[in-house]
Amino acid sequence: MGVTEGLGLLLATGASDCERVGDGLLAQPVNTLSALAYIVIGVWIGARFPTWAARVFGLLVVLVGIGSVAYHGWEGGGVEFVHDAAFSGALLFIAGFELVHSRLAGGRFPIERRSVG
Repeated sequence: MGVTEGLGLLLATGASDCERVGDGLLAQPVNTLSALAYIVIGVWIGARFPTWAARVFGLLVVLVGIGSVAYHGWEGGGVEFVHDAAFSGALLFIAGFELVHSRLAGGRFPIERRSVG
């Protein structure tokens, strides 16, 4: 197999998504359906942990799921922006949350020692 054929095969299999883009109802059915888990987990996080941070994070995880379902299910129409913005928002929230809590802990994370057994 030559370089051109190899590159064509790589692009045809959805190089960064690990699933070939099809021409059916969903562009990438496995990625699309597995992205629904983000929505379920985001709702669970928001319902299970009643703090403001957990609810914000749960909402962001739901948005990641919606963006991922849209991105892997249908192409075009700005879905790539929604996918990337939601994912970036969740990462920034995690980084900001950890930075604030690190600062509140005197610039370091407190380590709790517990005996096992």
